[in-house]
Amino acid sequence: MNKDSKTAKTEKGLFESVIAPIIVGIMFIFLILYKIAEFLGKWLIILSIPSFIVTMFIFLYQKEYGGVLVGGIGLILMLSLYFVFVKKSKKG
Repeated sequence: MNKDSKTAKTEKGLFESVIAPIIVGIMFIFLILYKIAEFLGKWLIILSIPSFIVTMFIFLYQKEYGGVLVGGIGLILMLSLYFVFVKKSKKG
């Protein structure tokens, strides 16, 4: 029963009622996908380091030195990715 003349109802426009919620929803979906990719990437790097070490020992046992070289290169790459991405995210 408030009949104050100073209160005026404002209608929401097209942007506020339709476009803005769609943009916010899309941004929320991309944020969730980014967090999932960040989590999976971190654990993929962490779990691939021991697998490269085991692979190097298996190839060394089989005297396949090319495989040892590839495993060593992969291990170096994964360790560098670990120190760049995983250690950085723990500090910040």
